Amino acid sequence: MKSLLPEIARRGSLTRKEYQELAGGVSMRTAQYDLQTLVRQGLLETQGRGPALRYVYTGKPEVSGD
Repeated sequence: MKSLLPEIARRGSLTRKEYQELAGGVSMRTAQYDLQTLVRQGLLETQGRGPALRYVYTGKPEVSGD
């Protein structure tokens, strides 16, 4: 998943389907899990809703307060 970050950064944003293709044909469920993990880590943020949902690269990992 994180090995794909340079390509995601180059693209700037992508859809779940584009991520599936980029990740070598992973399942829809795996793609959703991976993308949501990257969102929680602060590396991606979502834009739009439903079929228009895109994941936008932020490049800024979330800083933990631990």
